[in-house]
Amino acid sequence: MDKMAQTVQKQALMQTYSRTPVKFVKGKGSYVWDENGEKYLDFTSGIAVCNLGHVPEKVKNKVAGQLDRIWHTSNLFEIGPQEELAEKLAALSAFDQAFFANSGAEANEAAIKLARLDAKKRGKSGPIVTFKHSFHGRTLGTLSATAQEKIQHGFEPLVPGFIYLPFNDIAALRDLAKIKPIAVMFELIQGKVASFRQNRNGWMPLSARAGRTIVQSLWMKCRRAWAGPVHCLPMNSTASNRIS
Repeated sequence: MDKMAQTVQKQALMQTYSRTPVKFVKGKGSYVWDENGEKYLDFTSGIAVCNLGHVPEKVKNKVAGQLDRIWHTSNLFEIGPQEELAEKLAALSAFDQAFFANSGAEANEAAIKLARLDAKKRGKSGPIVTFKHSFHGRTLGTLSATAQEKIQHGFEPLVPGFIYLPFNDIAALRDLAKIKPIAVMFELIQGKVASFRQNRNGWMPLSARAGRTIVQSLWMKCRRAWAGPVHCLPMNSTASNRIS
């Protein structure tokens, strides 16, 4: 394809991301190949989407088999494989139910709504606490939960009901008793910053004690090791324990 045709294509595509000028055309396992045949070791995994590697045989065969049967029926009808997967997730985790979404932003959006709905049912009100340098998604709700002005800029007015505290700051957690949040939302590791910021010095369990907690993580490995009920949200799906 000549440069003029490439320019026309780029003009037709909304530039929501600043993309690296490499086009990958094939992937297998942990490797991908670009259009020139150059091989790369993939450290991104499609931003934690291709956790099983590229084109794993079992998944490929399952997808191909489903494409030969039926493509889409919507949530208006029962979906056997979806129910089966939800049952397996519940059995393998500390949670009772699963909610399937198309993206991490939708999963977090659902978590925010569930936290607010739960608070209303219990006659409670208050903000959701998130932490500076966090990233929770690009929908208007999750953008408002994301405590980064450079990401929020241009999309004001934001959704109200969020308070931002410093990450990894135990002293700042003392304010939670005064704030009385309906939920505390944080990432196990903040990755949308210049460097990874991992929780330390017992900060995470202390923040979990503040109330019902929303945890955004790459893996469903949350357990009831923390005090109090926990809502655990993997990046592209949600799961919650029974609200007590």
